[in-house]
Amino acid sequence: MTTDTRYNQKYAENNIRYAKEVIEWLVLVGKASNLKSGLNIQPHHDGWWFDWQKINKIADDVCDYCSSKRRKLKCGKIVNESKHNLSRYKTAVSYCLITYRVEHADEIFAHAKVEDYNMTCKHFFDSMKKQENVLKAKGLMKIGTGVDVFSEEFYVDWLALLDYRQSSRR
Repeated sequence: MTTDTRYNQKYAENNIRYAKEVIEWLVLVGKASNLKSGLNIQPHHDGWWFDWQKINKIADDVCDYCSSKRRKLKCGKIVNESKHNLSRYKTAVSYCLITYRVEHADEIFAHAKVEDYNMTCKHFFDSMKKQENVLKAKGLMKIGTGVDVFSEEFYVDWLALLDYRQSSRR
C-alpha cells in the first residue's frame, strides 16, 4: 500500500467520522428532517444518513452543528470554536456528497441545491472569520502562531543561527 493510498483512506475515514458526528448531533437535538433513517448500507450512523436531495437544507444543519461547538478563551469569554477547526465538518459533508454523487451518477440531482449548500456554508464561515478578527483586534484571541506571526526571513535567520551553534559545538 502506497503512502498516497494510506493518506486517501485515512482522509475518507476522517470525513465519514466527522459527518457521523454531525448526524449524531442532529438526531440528538431532534433535527432529523433532512436525514434518512433505517439505512443498513454503510456509511450511516445508527441507520441515519443524509438525504442528499435536501442538500440545500443540510447546509443549515451543518451550520447549526458548527454553531453549537463552543470554546472558552483565556479571558473567560465563551465563543464559537475556531473557523479552522469547524471547517472540517463542512468538508466532511461535502466529501460524502461527492462520493454519493459519483456512486449514483445516474440519479438526477439539482445543481442549484448544491450551490445553495456551498453559499450558505460560505456565508456562515465568512461571518465566523469576521467574529474572530474582531476578537483578535480586541486582543482577546491570539493572532496566530508560526509563519503568520514571524516573517520567513526570521525563520531563515533563526535556522542559520541554530546551524552555526550546532556546528561550533562539534
